[in-house]
Amino acid sequence: IIYSLGLLFFALNKALLNIFYALKDTRTTMIISSISALVNLVGDVIGMLIWGIYGIAGAACLSGLVMTVLCIFFLHKKHNFVFYTGNYLMFLTRLVPHILITSMFFLACFYGIQVYTGPLSIIKYWLIILPIGLISFLFFFFTKKLFRINAYFLK
Repeated sequence: IIYSLGLLFFALNKALLNIFYALKDTRTTMIISSISALVNLVGDVIGMLIWGIYGIAGAACLSGLVMTVLCIFFLHKKHNFVFYTGNYLMFLTRLVPHILITSMFFLACFYGIQVYTGPLSIIKYWLIILPIGLISFLFFFFTKKLFRINAYFLK
């Protein structure tokens, strides 16, 4: 669960780093990635000693956040890139509840079935996960208008 909090930053970082590559600015990406890796390394050591595996996941999230902030800072500073945070935050306020509701549906179905079936073998696991995953995807796809999510690639 802790690691999933950083998925937003990891996805955003992929897009932001590609902007640097498109601008042929690989030096800045190296600096940003090095700082993020250092934050992750220090965070892993400290987090592991204090919280164990949860600290490692938290350090990964923190390094993703640091990379996102540095990417936005350097894009604005070096390339006069305008990041419309208001629009992005408005989009997130619609997307995050949509993802949370879909995820809760998926987890409720999975754990509800697991309570009745007991421990799952590999075959039973995939026979349960695939239909629930497909239903969750279809739920997400068909309720996007309800949450006013307009993604050009989902039309």
